[in-house]
Amino acid sequence: LVRGYSGAGDDEQSLGNLVASVLPGWSGVDRGAIVVEEVSGEGAQTTHRISAPVAVPPCVAFHKWAEEGPDEICLQRTAAAARLFAQHSLAPPRLAEGGDWYIE
Repeated sequence: LVRGYSGAGDDEQSLGNLVASVLPGWSGVDRGAIVVEEVSGEGAQTTHRISAPVAVPPCVAFHKWAEEGPDEICLQRTAAAARLFAQHSLAPPRLAEGGDWYIE
């Protein structure tokens, strides 16, 4: 769990900066080279594809819960299911997570 980044802005620059700040393989990435694309569907969260050519990994999925998102029990269940699926190669692993967001 990464503290201090909950409630971060929803604009592309803020999201790119957050990813570059919390993922070790992104620390040296030129912030101007980060590309953020919203790819949300339906539901209580937004999803962005965030990429940079020299980052490791070069592309991640950034998910952010809506302010009126699910309760704490639902968040814990979702995180537990994500860990279980990733352990069995059924989903990507969570690379980082905060109070209202996570990165895969």
